[in-house]
Amino acid sequence: MKSLLPIMMSALLIPAAQAGHIEITFQDVDKYSDIDSGREPQKRYTERVLNKFEEFFTDVAAQLPEENTLHITVKNIDLAGDTRFGSGDYWQVRLMTDLYSPWMTFDSKVLDVQGNILYQADEKIRDYNYLSRSNHYSGQFDYEEAMIKRWGKQLMSQLN
Repeated sequence: MKSLLPIMMSALLIPAAQAGHIEITFQDVDKYSDIDSGREPQKRYTERVLNKFEEFFTDVAAQLPEENTLHITVKNIDLAGDTRFGSGDYWQVRLMTDLYSPWMTFDSKVLDVQGNILYQADEKIRDYNYLSRSNHYSGQFDYEEAMIKRWGKQLMSQLN
């Protein structure tokens, strides 16, 4: 075991590969199609949604070379499902059906270190088959995360 310790310690000194950077803006959030909270206070829920979407796009940017920057301006979000009144004290639940597929619109741009545009598009992504996929999602915003990951894979294939 002693002989493995120096090897393990030297592995910690190897610098990790740097990821690309991200700049994200959420435009006119109060006009988004559907980020309805149901029973959670709307302000707190909206902040949670935006933080999660920022994480999803940060994961995409992590696949870029370190000198590149991904610029995202989110213009609209419609979460998977739709909020409906539930039982009890009239609290609302998010009903998942094929009618309410997740979608979003955003502007995207990838710049290199000199500021040259490597990619630029006005994006509208939607997952009509979100309930039919083989993955069974259990967490909140999993459908939206999968949708953004698929977009990120397409972006990376266009950049390479």
